Amino acid sequence: MISLDSIQERLDKEGEKRLYNAIQKAAITCYSVEGRYPASLEYLVENYGVIVDSNKYHVYYETFGSNVQPEIKIYQR
Repeated sequence: MISLDSIQERLDKEGEKRLYNAIQKAAITCYSVEGRYPASLEYLVENYGVIVDSNKYHVYYETFGSNVQPEIKIYQR
């Protein structure tokens, strides 16, 4: 029998995965359009429509240069 906790855990993991994919896709789109990866997550939020529920997720976004894909990690709060 599947418990409600396991269903919620699966939904939470799916949410993390969707957010990661949205941020990664927006970063790649930015690189394609502007020729550089964005320096911050805020830039993606303001210019590429990424929506982060900061009450639910903490996003680690670190860049190593404008031509290197950023490191992205999503954590549940």
